Amino acid sequence: MNEKMKILEMLSQGKITTDEAMLLLEQIGEQKGNGPRPESGRGEKERRDFDFSLGGLGETIGNAVRDGIGALEDIDVTLDLSDIFIPGHKGNYMYTSPAIGQNITALRLLGKNDKIEITGHDGKDIRIFCEYKAKRHDVTVGVSEDGGVYELLYDYNAMRSMKIYCHVPRNLIEELNAETKNAKIILKDVKAGNIALTTKNDKIELARVAAAELNLQTSNSKIDIESVTAQNARLVTSNAKIATENIDIKHMYVKTSNSGIKLENIFGTDSAERTIEAHTSNGGISMFVPHSVAVSLQASTSNSSVTCHLPNMLTGESKKNYVNCKSQNYDTAANRAKINVSTSNGAIKIREQQ
Repeated sequence: MNEKMKILEMLSQGKITTDEAMLLLEQIGEQKGNGPRPESGRGEKERRDFDFSLGGLGETIGNAVRDGIGALEDIDVTLDLSDIFIPGHKGNYMYTSPAIGQNITALRLLGKNDKIEITGHDGKDIRIFCEYKAKRHDVTVGVSEDGGVYELLYDYNAMRSMKIYCHVPRNLIEELNAETKNAKIILKDVKAGNIALTTKNDKIELARVAAAELNLQTSNSKIDIESVTAQNARLVTSNAKIATENIDIKHMYVKTSNSGIKLENIFGTDSAERTIEAHTSNGGISMFVPHSVAVSLQASTSNSSVTCHLPNMLTGESKKNYVNCKSQNYDTAANRAKINVSTSNGAIKIREQQ
């Protein structure tokens, strides 16, 4: 059976789409394109009247491939179709680990052009479900486990997109690392030692997450975290805002550009000494400080103003666009925060949390 008939058979069986059939036909044509094209002996009208039988798929699909078939009417080619790249080949992969009786040393998830969503659950196993679109039909996906390190593995260059849904045990992960691009990362109900999430051109969302070290990085999209606790946190993006709600982070670094930063309910309820750095450009910064927290504040902007509406402040230096001040009881307070914030072309507002 010549190759055009193999293509038709695959099309009729639903193994390939009409677009894929056309691509295969074009590739056959390219293989013979270096020499003169044999004349088929058929006129244009005769080709149009060719009778296509596609196993019930009907005349519509036949019309879609008619011209390519006619051009190759008298060409016999030996072609291994398994080596042809099929654009948009879709697949899925599911993994469930055995019950884990000790801490997970590390979990590493690599996505591509699609989202990663990680959620904690009450079981003792790791569950991973992937939906992917590959450049060819023979790609493989798997999970390796070595010394408590679980890693999703596949040929990154052979994949167009990789979407990942993952359920992880609560309270058992020492290191969690997830990375993708052009898509969001969502993390919910997870407790881990170190958490690092990286994407670009889409957002990062966290809810009900606890970590010792938290590192979130994206670009051109926002970072939004709620009900998060951490010893140290680094939140970095660009051209988008950073917003927090109901978090307790002892040492926090926040940076963006061309957008604002809003830090609300960030101090928790326990007595601690905190440091907060927040920097942006072309955007404002607003922060709300509880009455119970003593602060040492340094805030600066350009082409706008700094306002500090906190009670019992001792002012070291105060200008329209620069403030250096601290609470009267800062040196002796058990619950206190050193705050350093800056922007350009935006206002800074430090207010008491009601």
